[in-house]
Amino acid sequence: YGNNLCYIGGITPIRGIGNIVDAFEKIRSNKLYIAGEFSSNKFKDELKQKKGWKNIINLGFISRKKAIEIKNNCFAGLVTFLPEKNHINSQPNKIFEYMASGLCVIGSNFDLWKKIIEDHNVGICVDPEKPNEIHNAIKYLSENPDEVKKMRKNSIKAIKEIYNWSIEETKLLKLYKIYEN
Repeated sequence: YGNNLCYIGGITPIRGIGNIVDAFEKIRSNKLYIAGEFSSNKFKDELKQKKGWKNIINLGFISRKKAIEIKNNCFAGLVTFLPEKNHINSQPNKIFEYMASGLCVIGSNFDLWKKIIEDHNVGICVDPEKPNEIHNAIKYLSENPDEVKKMRKNSIKAIKEIYNWSIEETKLLKLYKIYEN
């Protein structure tokens, strides 16, 4: 994997992209691949004005095949959504997609997300409203390749053993049986 990070998905203000770009202002050796559609040209132009944009590689909308290629060239994926009601109590597919690709995850410090990311040691949770915390997580992972290696292995292990459809199917069928009686 390379020295890069990625964000793949809808590019909107509530997904914390502005703070991610700000976090890259003082980054020297990492690039961020952003792939997806911007919510508006105005928002895209605002992001381009930020100093951190110099470290951003904007790919636009990409195919699944290209997304896999990008993730294979990164060590971490970012999912630092802002603390909106529908984010705090959700489990975004993005977390699991990054994990399934063997990436470390830098995610928001919501309780539910921390149970996934920190309890399985697959990444770091940060306050998504504080670019400095995002920056520090990127810096820490960049400077600790052995830790990254462990987290990447843990990501694959968690997907194989816990976060997959076979496991969820068993849980769902048990739930149906409870209500059947």
